[in-house]
Amino acid sequence: LITREQRIERQYLITVTNRHKMAMPVTVFDQIPVSSDESITVELLKNSTKPTQQNVENRAGVLAWENELKPQQKETINFGYAVSYPQDKQVPGF
Repeated sequence: LITREQRIERQYLITVTNRHKMAMPVTVFDQIPVSSDESITVELLKNSTKPTQQNVENRAGVLAWENELKPQQKETINFGYAVSYPQDKQVPGF
């Protein structure tokens, strides 16, 4: 049995810098696609910075990374996901 599947990966770097003279709490929000078709799967890439929350406030696909940054501290979030779907299926936006 041969399965033909398309896989598309998207990867992003999000950088936040605290330019204040005191520590500041920071929350970064982003989202991944959500599929209502079980033949289409979406997953975070393994090298992604693990979010502190997923499905924030019961909103599917919304992710959050929370941290407290010291003065002049920089934080980089490596964020990526993969969408896999049958080769014969059309997925808008991909």
